[in-house]
Amino acid sequence: MTAALLLFAPKFVLAAFSALTFACADWLKTTQAKRLAAFVRFAAWTTLGLAIAIALTAEFPFLEGLWVDRPLTFLLMLIATYVLAAAIGKTYRPAARNAALAFCLVSPPCLVSWFDDVMHKSDRCDIVLDDPRISALFSLCDNERIEQPRSMFASSDPRFMYLTSGLDDADDTHAILKVERASGVVTWSTVGYMSTSGFCRADAQCFISYSPDSSVRQLDETHQKFVAQAHAPRPHGKLRFLAYDAVSHTIFAGTGKGPAGIVKFDAAPLKYAGSLRDRGLPPSGRRDFENFELKLSDDGRSLLFVESGFGQTIHSFDFELNRIRSYTVPWHARRRLLGRVLAVADDARRNILYASSVADGAVHVFGRDTGRYDGKIAIGVGARTLAIDVVKNRLFVAGYIDGFVHIVDLDTRRVVDRIFVGKRTRDIFYDPQRDSVLVASANGWFEIDVSGVALAAALP
Repeated sequence: MTAALLLFAPKFVLAAFSALTFACADWLKTTQAKRLAAFVRFAAWTTLGLAIAIALTAEFPFLEGLWVDRPLTFLLMLIATYVLAAAIGKTYRPAARNAALAFCLVSPPCLVSWFDDVMHKSDRCDIVLDDPRISALFSLCDNERIEQPRSMFASSDPRFMYLTSGLDDADDTHAILKVERASGVVTWSTVGYMSTSGFCRADAQCFISYSPDSSVRQLDETHQKFVAQAHAPRPHGKLRFLAYDAVSHTIFAGTGKGPAGIVKFDAAPLKYAGSLRDRGLPPSGRRDFENFELKLSDDGRSLLFVESGFGQTIHSFDFELNRIRSYTVPWHARRRLLGRVLAVADDARRNILYASSVADGAVHVFGRDTGRYDGKIAIGVGARTLAIDVVKNRLFVAGYIDGFVHIVDLDTRRVVDRIFVGKRTRDIFYDPQRDSVLVASANGWFEIDVSGVALAAALP
């Protein structure tokens, strides 16, 4: 059913037209006695070519990103796929098969080059820097010393923010910067620390995840120096996302690229205090249980854990790591079978939980206390990280592929505004005191004034 519906999408109509052109050309070259056989043969190859294109585009969202950003290149790849399929079936002359083979040898590096250029570099900086609603915390548009903006977290002093850069498996410059929000001036920095998340307490003690050695490090802001660290024992995955319970002074860390799921640390003094693995296998029963996001619930009484894999599941745990509830996107609501939920936002006042899926291009909605699925909000392929304003009932969705921050009126569940900040957005943070959104994209780290966004009208 899904493939049948996708067949009527405009891009596949173009693909069918190009394939039909090939078929008609060969049909006209045949003798009258072979016309029917040629037509049937090419109709079969056309169907197969379209099926392959639909399957690939449906399961790999970056291909849809290629369609959005480079439609001509995408169309040429579809045509080449058809030519290659026909060549394999020996329905073309050797010269045509050789041309198809040459294209297949050349197109992968071209595609990789496009992906690296579009997704990993700064883009359309003029739009970002000219927008009066956007101020730069640290712009990469004219600064290439720092790569791969990753995340951000607030200092104990609200005038400052910490910015982190670098990826786990890349040779980028890993750095942590402390910048003044008003001026963008860097007041402190350290290089070599690959951190995905962190937080600071009111007593000027900050805790930062350090992925390479699966540790949590304590930073004393008074002297701006690391004063303690604690490691998760093997075999635990790389520590990424942190959540903090101020009552029990417990730090919870979600792990990625390795087993365990959730690791606990005592904050005073900083030391390892157990993990979900110590209690047996996780709820999914999979030993490669990983984490895409871990955060405190809106009411601060539980943990929300976004599970990796294709189950599209969020788990709720108490602070003793007992599972309370799970939220799973039903099969009928998934646009792609291989889609993953990557982020979650929680609204305890309205008893709603939101979860984003990059591949589905949507934000899925659940009943917070029941786990019941309650529909989805269409955003577009690449919907990644979330931030929520529970007072004005707004949801901010960062688009990894299109580079926009989508602002959703949750009363109507419609997008009311889009603000471009650059592709490859990895983190988003809402500050209710300033009514602003902070976001990390390929262009750097930026703060957006959203106080003037009207919720009455929706975008077409």
